[in-house]
Amino acid sequence: MNALPRFSKALRAGTAVTLLLPLMYACADEPVPLVVEFRPDCPYEGAIRFQDSAGQEIQAYTELAVPGSLTMTPEYHDCQRFILPGSPTYGPLVAIFAAERLGELIDSLEFLDQTQTSLLAMPVAQILSFDGDYASLGILRGHNCVYLWKKAATYDAYVLPVQNQQRCAERHPPNALPAGGTPLTVQVRTRPDPPFNREDYPDVARWDRDVPGQQQGMALGCGKGWCEIGPTGYAAVPSHDWPALPKEHRRTVVMKGWYDEQPLADSTPAGLLVSSVIGTIFPHPDLRNRTLQNYDSTWTEAAYVTLSAPLPKYKTRLNLDAGNLPARQMNVISLCRGPRSSCGVPPQPSGATTCKKAADPWWARIISVQQDTAYRCVIRRVHPGLTIPGAVRWRWSPDDEIGWIRCPEGCCEMTGDS
Repeated sequence: MNALPRFSKALRAGTAVTLLLPLMYACADEPVPLVVEFRPDCPYEGAIRFQDSAGQEIQAYTELAVPGSLTMTPEYHDCQRFILPGSPTYGPLVAIFAAERLGELIDSLEFLDQTQTSLLAMPVAQILSFDGDYASLGILRGHNCVYLWKKAATYDAYVLPVQNQQRCAERHPPNALPAGGTPLTVQVRTRPDPPFNREDYPDVARWDRDVPGQQQGMALGCGKGWCEIGPTGYAAVPSHDWPALPKEHRRTVVMKGWYDEQPLADSTPAGLLVSSVIGTIFPHPDLRNRTLQNYDSTWTEAAYVTLSAPLPKYKTRLNLDAGNLPARQMNVISLCRGPRSSCGVPPQPSGATTCKKAADPWWARIISVQQDTAYRCVIRRVHPGLTIPGAVRWRWSPDDEIGWIRCPEGCCEMTGDS
């Protein structure tokens, strides 16, 4: 199936199209586990829980110093187990949280540089490592502050581990940053063809990786660009581009903050290992504008997902086949809101888990590259009063990787229930 050209045609025609990414355990209802290895994700429903270095006190956060009111809104942030260099195994579980009003902070850095005013290193992100260090990025277990400043049109970054996470809200002159941190380089990616505006770059934070896949990096929206941050010599995987697409659609292909791509985890007899399969997820460019009415009793094309090679578990759970990214062969996921009867969802199989959230029924229909169809329950949890970016990302779960999406007023989760 050549999904993306059909997707572009729908956009030009004004058809209501949105995005759904598969979510299995995020936003789950069960009690929060205290064992880090079994955390479904870092932004967890109710609170983010962190066990201190003595392994005794459990600290619970609903609001961190830098992300503020956005702390529990996962579409702005990212959380993964880092891939260990030269190994198919995983290291520490690390979350990065974008700063609240990130765009305003970047504007301040631009102003200070342009006016040659006394420079300040601004806290643009906050990192929480749950169970380990990652030396090349200067990350220690616990809380870490990410500072950014601009001088002579060049950005620099600094990661500072702290005991008290409130310290991450502090601002410092770049030549007077507290000792004990790690300087990092910043590469700003811009797209002048066609000219993209500031709103084309999302104010989110993401984990990234280098071309060989041996080094983790971080990235975030920085005004009219996308800042890729890492140690000296770090070069992140380049973004995609299909120049023939309309600008609004092309934006979600060339700007990494809107889509997400990474090697996927796979459950094996030896445990959870890094697979050689690359998973790529693109959002619809109008995702941020969709309302509840767009989904009422109507199957609306949603997500476009491709795997670089087959992974049996992803086929079983989510009906995702291997696709062809250059040819834009994608697994297509559609979303419908309403009872089974109004959405045309087949009867529940005997012995299947009962779908939750009967008061707000949502469904997903997954049509694979091979054209077979599967249905799944969808659970929506809201973030009242917050603007949710139309961005998507892969996320960590205990036994594979799935995804977050922006849905009307909050977070959508596609379960394994049918």
